Amino acid sequence: MKDMNDKKIHGAEIICVGTELLMGHTLNTNAGYLAKQLAELGIPSFRQTVVGDNVERLALQIKESAGRSDLVILTGGLGPTTDDLTMETAASVAGLPLVLHEESYKSLTGFFERIGRPMTENNMKQAILPNPAVIFQNTNGTAPGAMFDCPAPNAGDPDHVARLIPAGPAFRSCSDVQIIRSSHSGETGALHPANILCPPDWSG
Repeated sequence: MKDMNDKKIHGAEIICVGTELLMGHTLNTNAGYLAKQLAELGIPSFRQTVVGDNVERLALQIKESAGRSDLVILTGGLGPTTDDLTMETAASVAGLPLVLHEESYKSLTGFFERIGRPMTENNMKQAILPNPAVIFQNTNGTAPGAMFDCPAPNAGDPDHVARLIPAGPAFRSCSDVQIIRSSHSGETGALHPANILCPPDWSG
């Protein structure tokens, strides 16, 4: 299997998850923002796909995208509700277990303490994350993001590995530009959540 740290990103895709997007109830501003960041970094963005809140269809799309691109960014579906299934689906496709991430759990409990509300049990799922992965915290909400490799052999490269980055809207607030830039430059192995820089704004 090739090490993603040894090659730059030659192509990326964006998968936006949410039935509300398919039904037109929510404007898909995330795709436009991420596409702009990819373009500014010189990373070709081949496709943007919208998938509803369905595990089977999402898993198929992740496999398809990972098989032809070096980087797959997933946005949406990372909250605490039962239809927020992006993180566990991406982890399953990558063959990674989900474990309690202590730092994310502490961040979650701290968030609810700051706003003076009890943390309901369903929020706990947001701290159950793939392992191994780079985890980056959400500075504006509750759902953290993650970055991890996914074996995705294809006809041209049986050792192809794609990098998956599931992240919700907080992605813009805590890490995306630095993570994509580090992946693109081959520095990802040195990434640590404490060293991830935050872009200045996140709207939409």
